[in-house]
Amino acid sequence: MVTGAVVGGAIGRHFGGRGGMIAGALIGSAIGGMIGYEIGHSLSPENRRIAHQKFALGMSQGKAGQKHTWTTPDQSAVANYTPNAPQSYVSQTRMLRPSIVDAPPGLDLIAASYRANGKSDIRSRPGSGGTSVGHLKKGEEIMVVGQVTGQPWYVVSRNNVTVGYVASGKLTPSANAPMSTIVTAAAPTAEPVAGSGMIASDVSVTTTCRDLNYEILKGGQKAEEGTFRGCKQADGNWLVQPQQAGQQATL
Repeated sequence: MVTGAVVGGAIGRHFGGRGGMIAGALIGSAIGGMIGYEIGHSLSPENRRIAHQKFALGMSQGKAGQKHTWTTPDQSAVANYTPNAPQSYVSQTRMLRPSIVDAPPGLDLIAASYRANGKSDIRSRPGSGGTSVGHLKKGEEIMVVGQVTGQPWYVVSRNNVTVGYVASGKLTPSANAPMSTIVTAAAPTAEPVAGSGMIASDVSVTTTCRDLNYEILKGGQKAEEGTFRGCKQADGNWLVQPQQAGQQATL
């Protein structure tokens, strides 16, 4: 059993770049140990950047217990990593939205780019009775923050702002989704600016967290190993907490 509690962050996190909402950071109880620590510290900056993307992809798509192996482009190191079974966590989060758009009763996080199957209405609330507040053209891409819990409606965002709801059958995952990565710090909390017409509401969001075991080998020798927990955020990235990370091998 992996130690380290995951705490729903009342402090909040702003997912402006790709999510358009404020959500609580899911942070383990040992978060203080992360200060100054960086997963993949034994790699060059460019190889570390790619490794972070590989680890995030493993947590997004990898099967529990399946080992993945990646060799750096310059052949200087090999990374082995294995994601464990996903777990769901609920956090009270803060959602930034226009005043004409209702807050969802609950949200299952998706955090991915989707494409419209045809012309589609964006509505002020989940359900065909919601006021139309915008439209999508066929093929147009939009960020899906999540699905309304128990309902076939997506919460969508555009230009860093949560803009409304689209029926889930109207959208399909996009093949052009940005590459996600792992991050070790949450962004500062954002609040609506006076006179902007935006308001913030606390919403229950269910997200996925996974533990990932990894090791980095150089010249056949173990240079680094560890385990960290990543929780998916509304921008598609994974906020991580090392459990037993950064152990330097004795060579």
